[in-house]
Amino acid sequence: MSVMGHIVYTYNMRTVEQKYVKKVEGRNLPRKIAIMVISLVEESVKKLNKEIEEEILKESKELRIPWMEKMEKVTVLESGKD
Repeated sequence: MSVMGHIVYTYNMRTVEQKYVKKVEGRNLPRKIAIMVISLVEESVKKLNKEIEEEILKESKELRIPWMEKMEKVTVLESGKD
């Protein structure tokens, strides 16, 4: 059985409620976030999760995802075969 890594963009929802509020014209407006799950290539099991996370965050500046302002957090997890 091969193990593939997954990236999971997750957020503590209490933190989200407090952190992602923008003031616009004197009003507090909530912001939206997206949570994505991405399967990584099999070769990713040979690298440390922290290395992969740092590399993805670094390269995310060049990503073009509709509606994305910036990537704030990346977490790589070990996962069994789906």
